Amino acid sequence: MTIQGWEPSGRGLMRSRQVSPSKNRAVRNRNTAAWLWAIGNSLKVQYDAVATPLPTRLAALVEQLETQKAERKIAAYSFHRPPE
Repeated sequence: MTIQGWEPSGRGLMRSRQVSPSKNRAVRNRNTAAWLWAIGNSLKVQYDAVATPLPTRLAALVEQLETQKAERKIAAYSFHRPPE
């Protein structure tokens, strides 16, 4: 007769070999860590590619557009602001 989780042996009842939940969790955490590391590396490569310096002319155009955007925001705020 076998009790669930136990098996008979010559020395009486012995617990059957099962991986404990804590060991399963440790393996799962190692796998998750490796997976997250791979994602992090991939993102780092992508961000490094984006971080390469812009050509001077393109950087000047971007700065000009950002300045115009900021000026439009100020103008819109001034237009909609109630009189003092």
